[in-house]
Amino acid sequence: MPVRSFFLDHLWLKTFSLVLAMLIWITIRSSVEREAHEEAKTFEHEPVALLADPSERRTFVVDPANVSITVKGAKPVIDSLKDIRAYVELSSHAGNDGNYRVEVHVPAGVALMLVHPKTVFVRGVSP
Repeated sequence: MPVRSFFLDHLWLKTFSLVLAMLIWITIRSSVEREAHEEAKTFEHEPVALLADPSERRTFVVDPANVSITVKGAKPVIDSLKDIRAYVELSSHAGNDGNYRVEVHVPAGVALMLVHPKTVFVRGVSP
């Protein structure tokens, strides 16, 4: 097989393969660079707030009262992050005692990685 035909036969297929390989390489490289500029931060002993119906008159006890929250995001955003809010929504369950999933509000540009523990036990106490 002559060298000329090695390069010129099926030129459109070879060009397509080269362009596709370059697109894959650019995508992977940008993903790796983006992850290199991200940072994780853990907030220990964050209090769990309760969101209850305003007509609810009982007092509630949360066990455990604090959770550990790990978030990930761009380094400047994570460095300026001061406050993360963990809460349990009681209004959807009419204030029944039991285990509730801990929800976390994080600002834009920040991803929630881990909440420990994921659930807390909420018990209503009569006034």
